[in-house]
Amino acid sequence: CILNARVQLGDSIAAGDQAKALLERAAEAGDEVESHAADDPGEAITAFRRWQAAWLDQHAAEDDGSYAYSRALVHADLGERERALSELERAADRRSLVLLSMNVEPRFDALRENPRFRALVSRMALE
Repeated sequence: CILNARVQLGDSIAAGDQAKALLERAAEAGDEVESHAADDPGEAITAFRRWQAAWLDQHAAEDDGSYAYSRALVHADLGERERALSELERAADRRSLVLLSMNVEPRFDALRENPRFRALVSRMALE
């Protein structure tokens, strides 16, 4: 998602604007979205990520593992490390191929030293 690239590049203003636009589209489509401060890009980004997590949770039943990986990314972005690790483990249990990128995904940097993350890397033979 371009929003995540903008966040990683440090362009929080553009990322916040995109988050607001995405939330507006979700609201227009009938989704329930939390309100966010119009002038605070960080709050808009967080609101979007919470909406994204809720949407992914709603579609968990049809998950082949890729949604679990996406949920892990969103929860890592929100600072919810334990939930992110649980979702990565769920993706591994479903043998999701998207896990092949977990060891180089910068959004998982905060998880890398966690024993559960290292165990997953070993389990997936990604070392």
